[in-house]
Amino acid sequence: MKTIIKRTVSPFVAAAIMLSLFALFAGAAAGAAPFLDGEIVFDRESWTLADGVTRTHIVTPSTSVYKQQDINVVEIDLSNRSLHFDVSYAQNNAAMLETTNAAAARFAAEHADLTPIVAFNADMWMVDYAQARILGGGVTYMGYSDPVVKKEFPISRSFNIVDGEIYTSETIPQETPFSGVSMSFGVTDDYVPVMGNPSLDITITSHRGTFCADGLNRLPANNALIMYSDRVMGQVTDFALDDAYEIVVECGADYTPAHGASIKGTVAAIYGPDDGANPGPITNTQFVLTARGDRVRDLKRFRIGDRLTVDMSVVDLLGDDARWRRVENCVGGNFALAVNGNPTTPLPLLNATYPATIIGSDAAGKLMFVTIDGRQPGYSEGLEMYGSDQLMRDLGFYNALLLDGGGSTSIVVANADGTFTTVNRPSDRDAQGNNVDRAVNDSVIISLGPERAAQGDIDIALGGGYNADALDLRFNSRSLVQSLVGDANEASFRLSGGALKLTATNLNVNDPYVNIRYQNIREKANAETYKAAAIVYRIPESASQAYYNSEIFFNTNGQGSRAGQSATAKVYRNGKYNAAVFDASSLSGWTGTISSLRLDFFTAASEGDEMYVAAVVLGRTTSEARLKALAIAEELNTPPDVAGDVDGDGVLNAVDVLKTMRYLVGWDDGDLVEAKLDFDENGTVNNRDVILMMLTIVNG
Repeated sequence: MKTIIKRTVSPFVAAAIMLSLFALFAGAAAGAAPFLDGEIVFDRESWTLADGVTRTHIVTPSTSVYKQQDINVVEIDLSNRSLHFDVSYAQNNAAMLETTNAAAARFAAEHADLTPIVAFNADMWMVDYAQARILGGGVTYMGYSDPVVKKEFPISRSFNIVDGEIYTSETIPQETPFSGVSMSFGVTDDYVPVMGNPSLDITITSHRGTFCADGLNRLPANNALIMYSDRVMGQVTDFALDDAYEIVVECGADYTPAHGASIKGTVAAIYGPDDGANPGPITNTQFVLTARGDRVRDLKRFRIGDRLTVDMSVVDLLGDDARWRRVENCVGGNFALAVNGNPTTPLPLLNATYPATIIGSDAAGKLMFVTIDGRQPGYSEGLEMYGSDQLMRDLGFYNALLLDGGGSTSIVVANADGTFTTVNRPSDRDAQGNNVDRAVNDSVIISLGPERAAQGDIDIALGGGYNADALDLRFNSRSLVQSLVGDANEASFRLSGGALKLTATNLNVNDPYVNIRYQNIREKANAETYKAAAIVYRIPESASQAYYNSEIFFNTNGQGSRAGQSATAKVYRNGKYNAAVFDASSLSGWTGTISSLRLDFFTAASEGDEMYVAAVVLGRTTSEARLKALAIAEELNTPPDVAGDVDGDGVLNAVDVLKTMRYLVGWDDGDLVEAKLDFDENGTVNNRDVILMMLTIVNG
């Protein structure tokens, strides 16, 4: 009897054989990207582009968890001291566009000591069909139709640094639509990757007073005051609307916008709305301040020849100030795909397939780039946003940021002859139907060059959160508003007069609301302890109703707003600060860590109705919350102690001057307090006090 022996191979052994064959015959490079779930082994190739730089090309089939995709993964070991990370803008200008392929070639020509080996597209920009609406263009986007610029102005959307110089600060609420501050990803001066929410504070000081600018090289939006450096206005000019008020400041020497900068200059020219002119191209020793709307008053105080100082400070809204103050190059992005080892879930409106460029790092601090082509059936569909968590896990991302995508997605690799090739297939097409590169705002370039300093200690965890008091939130700083307020619906918000100004807009579907993000605060609060919230609010007397209903949705443990988990309160129009209390004690879902409060500030309103929120406080009981809020309201409603405020109304004005003059000639002494009349505090009330009062009023 013949014995028949069957030879069987387990799936695990078969997979091992395939991997071995691939390593032998497909030229796999050491350090190639991890294998993806559903990937067919022989649909990948790997190349070593340089010591410490590996590119892996992966194709997944339609049957995989990712569907049919064409993916490039580049891993970069920054411990190699010959590798350099740079951000490059066309002609070093933050408001111009060029393809990543052209950027790599230009960068090589401009840097004789650096040899680019791979490059990627980076930040998005403010486009003319959304944020940068052009005068006369007739564009309406998400309910906003007001013009913003006179011509195309493709400024970056986020915070960007090039060789230690800040090219653009973060997006600001006046740039509508505004959904919050975007994140940025960069490399420190000792080559450690870092991700966060960097923000730039700009303080302007002169004998005319002290005030803050809203941003550096941002859109000239209504009710905003922007500082423009030569990184924009060295070439791109005449973009602000004619209602803008602008001053040119001469510094006398080149300056660098950066953390700790103190830039001194003299007002050299002033352009008002009636001048029929705008500042022309400026030099690297000049900058421009541009104001519109309610910020014009801050610039009108200046005269030609006035001296002023601009002080700059970088803060990370996630609490990592120290490292972000040492970042040498960074690019902005859309939203995080992984944070501190945890994949994140995008907003529902982003549940789409999309060509994508991703930057990030693994747990060991290795820099990683991914491009995924899309919008090309039969070749590559694009990243499915709700499936991004699987990709983050498979590729080992610790932190990851989605950069610009769509037709912008591009990866460029250097050839042996010094030319460059776009190795992915961008989704844009020319008139003949050929895939073509899109001109983009900026690009990241990895190059070989002179040996630099060694990489520092690897610590890539994001900061612990914004340093604020969760029990007593005072909306009196721009960085707090940017860090903790967002996701506006049918509403706009901004910092104004030491409070959060909320305006009802586009009342089409839902109540106007904003989210207050307690999860971004460093020291968290517990819902079991704090059962009530109160807002300190003021509704201007110009509002359309005598009173309104407000509603707060109480959200915990990272969950969004849920039906049945809200409380309401009445709010009143009287022009003063009041307290409104919201009782969460009966809400079944109010347990665990407080993650957010969704403030539907008006449940029914007219477009343009406003509420100013100075603070949100938490209390163990409604009584405790009410008492805390009332104390703040009383403080805000008490007129400040103003020098020369003779009549005690909290403002220095012509009435105070008149009363002082009447006192001097003996016509009126009444109940006047001599300490108030003595403006210069020299112990004597005389004509000098009157003159100083008048000068102070005139100079604002």
